[in-house]
Amino acid sequence: MGGRPGRSAVDSVMSLVHNVQQANSNGKVHSALFVDVKDAFDHVSRIWVLLILQYLGFPSPVLSWTYTFLSDRQLRLAFDGQTQGLQPINPGIPQASSISPIPFRFYITTLFKDLKPSLLTVQLRSPSFIDYVALIVPGPSGEANSKALERAPRKA
Repeated sequence: MGGRPGRSAVDSVMSLVHNVQQANSNGKVHSALFVDVKDAFDHVSRIWVLLILQYLGFPSPVLSWTYTFLSDRQLRLAFDGQTQGLQPINPGIPQASSISPIPFRFYITTLFKDLKPSLLTVQLRSPSFIDYVALIVPGPSGEANSKALERAPRKA
């Protein structure tokens, strides 16, 4: 939910609380595995983002705009009145842009593309708050959920 106007980490927590309460009312146990994707934006491959968008059927103008957005980026550091020259930045997604969570979400979704209910004994969801991902399982018991969550990262 992060990076979306009018949404925040509180919305993610409220969604999780709702899902836990709903599972409890249906006699199920709700379990979650929380993952922090370290330095996530810094390690995104521009080529992979473009391939994912192409695979999803985005039109050429979107692919072209995304390529431009992620290309030819430069950085200049300034400290105590001293300014460094511009240095190229090759990998990653700009972190200061409000648009950056969009290509990142497409990129990270591929990590969990194989997490389908048919692969698990229980249903698994993977909502996120930008680079914090929660793998959520409502199931018959904590033990069954634990086994499903243990298999999930291996599938990704």
